[in-house]
Amino acid sequence: MTVKVKTIAIAGLIFILMMIAAVMVVPGFLLKMEKYDTLLAWFPKSQEAPEALYWSAVEAGERGNPFNPMMDRVQVFPNSSSYVPNSSSFSQSQASYAIHQWERLLSEYPDYRHAEQAKINLASIYFALRNWPQAERLYEELAASSEQDWTRREAESYLQALQSRQPRSGEEPSLTGRVIVGGKGVEDVLVILREHESNTHYSNPFGYYPVAMTDQEGIYRFYDLDPDDYEVGVGIGKEMINGFYRNGQEKSHISIRDGSTARYDVAFVPKVETVSPVNRESIDGETIRFEWQPYPGASYYSLGITALERDRQGKITGNTSSTWLNEKWEGTSAEYELETLRTYPRGISVSMSQDEEWISAQSILGAVFPGGEFTWYVDAFDSEDRKISSSSGYFSQHDSSVPFFIVSDQKQLKGDRYVIQQKYEEAVEAYEKQLDDPYALRALGILWTIGFRYGEAGDKAKALSYLERLPNPSRYDYEQMARLNEELGNLEEKERIMQELEASEAEREE
Repeated sequence: MTVKVKTIAIAGLIFILMMIAAVMVVPGFLLKMEKYDTLLAWFPKSQEAPEALYWSAVEAGERGNPFNPMMDRVQVFPNSSSYVPNSSSFSQSQASYAIHQWERLLSEYPDYRHAEQAKINLASIYFALRNWPQAERLYEELAASSEQDWTRREAESYLQALQSRQPRSGEEPSLTGRVIVGGKGVEDVLVILREHESNTHYSNPFGYYPVAMTDQEGIYRFYDLDPDDYEVGVGIGKEMINGFYRNGQEKSHISIRDGSTARYDVAFVPKVETVSPVNRESIDGETIRFEWQPYPGASYYSLGITALERDRQGKITGNTSSTWLNEKWEGTSAEYELETLRTYPRGISVSMSQDEEWISAQSILGAVFPGGEFTWYVDAFDSEDRKISSSSGYFSQHDSSVPFFIVSDQKQLKGDRYVIQQKYEEAVEAYEKQLDDPYALRALGILWTIGFRYGEAGDKAKALSYLERLPNPSRYDYEQMARLNEELGNLEEKERIMQELEASEAEREE
């Protein structure tokens, strides 16, 4: 009997020790296996519980903070725009779950090692959901308690924007104005001030630029601005300005001086409507006719063409180049010869990334070229040469809804195809076999002007040797030859070429 009691006691002790071991070991195992909800259900008071709360919320947000305040907003400045698409699948239920987990974490474990980051993420969620009181509460705490300079600075920037929705009693703002879309003020638009002529751009402006928010009437306010010249931009939902264009009649920047006040409205007006070509229309002939709807108050119109670039996998990239056509059209249509557009004066666009060089196809092949894909836009100007609208909107991607056309590849050279594929060595080799074609000569001239091997400069003399063989140089060809001669120090030859250009232009006019 005594032996049986001892056996039972030992068994009980072993069971208790096993339970203690389970309590000590299993939570860590569940945490490692990322079974956060199970851990919290079975072991809610374990030392792993705060870790489970934090990482379960992070996991709901796809292991990161999915809430850039500019997400799904178009950031529009007087001469530029950018768009941050919502690439996250963070749903309302996931947001509610993450809020619950982080609020519980901050309430029960305020000294947890990642508590501040949890607070930052939680504030971001509330801001994205436009729960302004909760966002403001958290940013106030971060601004007051964070030991990190950047965290305090960013939190203060959010606070200033949120608080700017209400006027300060007895104070006049340094800068105020209204954001108007289709004649109505728009609420909760972010208004961003960037130093005039600044070359920097941040997709999330908070902490970098002064930011305000519009109230129910679309009015924004900035207080205590430093004296400077500012460009006024907005971060606005893409759906709000679908079909609108930022009115260009406002001056491009505003000057703030000590003690001065200013007003600057940002108005979006209906776009110019394009008619043709659209919907991936193929241009197979020798001319291309552009058509658009008349715009109220327009005295004339000008056009531009943007070439779309694809990567080697065939996907449209963010690399694009545009050629502005400087002719003025008083009617609602314009017709160009493809030959004219292929030799139209244009800039040269080059960029570097890692060990690769990208040269825009438009720089080499012309404003349009065989086998190319293009969008186009038309700008409307009033009698005082002010741009009052445009057909160019703020697109998040290129699709058939934009003015989109394709030029037949019937006259495409083999070298042209390599240029479009960004295979410049192969393009040069192919063009060398077709030196009787003026477009091969032009392409070689530009490729050698730029330099087509990563990290290598071009060869101006060699570039010039190809252009000089052109039988009937265009204005752009003459200008290229003059520029190359100037860079090579051949000033007399440059003057001779410019005189030849003038004579050629005069002959064509006759």
